[in-house]
Amino acid sequence: MNSDLQRLVPKVAKDNGLAPPIDLFGLFQGECPIASGTPGHAPNATDVVCDWVGANGADGCHPNNEGYGRLAELVWQLITRSAARSSL
Repeated sequence: MNSDLQRLVPKVAKDNGLAPPIDLFGLFQGECPIASGTPGHAPNATDVVCDWVGANGADGCHPNNEGYGRLAELVWQLITRSAARSSL
């Protein structure tokens, strides 16, 4: 499912003349890299135990409160940066 969404969401946006979506998968992967497999589903090769995910970092997929907070901060930065550029 996640790999399908990574491919489909940008296509839907482009096909409908929308701005490219914010890549939450990429943001999450940058902090909590998965070497192979599907995050949260065995077998996968999680490179690091990540403090952004549930089950004390061992879930490998679903953000915990800290993870959701960090993703929200990153999205906010991207939105405000985009707004500042468009007001020039």
